[in-house]
Amino acid sequence: MEEQQFFWKKDLEKSINIMPDGNNRIQVITINSSPLKTCLVNVYMPSLQVAGDLDYKDTLDQISEIIEKYKDSYQTIICGDMNASLHRDNRRRDQNFKEFMSNNNLSLANRYPKAPTFFHHNGNSGLKNLNKMIVGIDECASQPCQNNGTCIDQHNGYTCICLRGDSGYNCEI
Repeated sequence: MEEQQFFWKKDLEKSINIMPDGNNRIQVITINSSPLKTCLVNVYMPSLQVAGDLDYKDTLDQISEIIEKYKDSYQTIICGDMNASLHRDNRRRDQNFKEFMSNNNLSLANRYPKAPTFFHHNGNSGLKNLNKMIVGIDECASQPCQNNGTCIDQHNGYTCICLRGDSGYNCEI
């Protein structure tokens, strides 16, 4: 398994603490952000099929314990490779993941893409998206940013830079 790492600009050093919680699959940092402090939990979930479901559930339980530990003092963000989907129902780990989300009152951002982000060697998990990545579609071609916002094309998405006074994902507010 590859080692996961966190990187940040040097001027943030005093605001970030690497916590002892977790293991080789779970890393926890706290950020002295304002107005609420943030606990960022980075996860690389098990993916093996043989004993993977037991390891998967155990790792979810460990994350739940971390959420519980930090809930009174921090807003918590879970990120990383979950090796499950919220958009299909046919696998046990998908069901376990949905249950974990529900039990911990977690949600996925509305604008988060529903397309697969991992491509299996056999192409079953999103060959069309792989072609899109290889071809390099300009996400700003449709001019999604409103109110004269500037569109920055990114891998599988875009970011709008809003003018003063405008806000929202597409500068619509």
